[in-house]
Amino acid sequence: MNYYERHLGDYAKDTAHLSMLEHGAYSLLMDRYYATEQGIPADQAHRVARARTKEEKAAVDAVLAEFFTLNDGVWTKNRIEEEIAKAAGKITAARENGKRGGRPKKNPDQTQEKPSGFPLGSETETQTKALQTPDTRHQESRSPSGSRLPPDWELPNDWLAWAQGERPDLDIAQAASRFADYWHGKAGKEARKVDWLATWRNWVRGERISTHPPRHSGLERFQ
Repeated sequence: MNYYERHLGDYAKDTAHLSMLEHGAYSLLMDRYYATEQGIPADQAHRVARARTKEEKAAVDAVLAEFFTLNDGVWTKNRIEEEIAKAAGKITAARENGKRGGRPKKNPDQTQEKPSGFPLGSETETQTKALQTPDTRHQESRSPSGSRLPPDWELPNDWLAWAQGERPDLDIAQAASRFADYWHGKAGKEARKVDWLATWRNWVRGERISTHPPRHSGLERFQ
């Protein structure tokens, strides 16, 4: 799988107690699990999570013990296995549908269905699309004059994944909150950006580990 959903609310609820190192370890383990569609071999877990020091290895061990189950030398996780199975089922259904000549013709006398068997417009259909396409609803169409950050902006999953890979030392949720507060508080031309994804990336790169919100008064020069 090249893409998987991470529900930020659920993740935050289940992992609020984790340390910075444990957050990084958990993310790397899940990324590897989904990418290979296989559990994490116990003898490779530290290497998969890039753990080198005693503290990093301890973080990996703590995450595995809490969120995974060891079966025959392989760490597995029920939720991930379920998501992989769902994705495989959708791929198989699409392949079989292709062999039959593509989507069935619409029949006005019958309830319209997707190849997956779900009615058009159903909640399940929406969830299927979400699994296939990265969340880009917050990246508005670009215009020469740029646009403001949407008032209901939330950090998209693919932006989150990039930030975690770029800065595993950061609390990304807090960084996103500071990002939104800062740009929502701006006015005039300074508040308009042509590329908000690039703005987010520069923000993450410039974040500092501190108990106080970092200053970003000079960040505009990157845009």
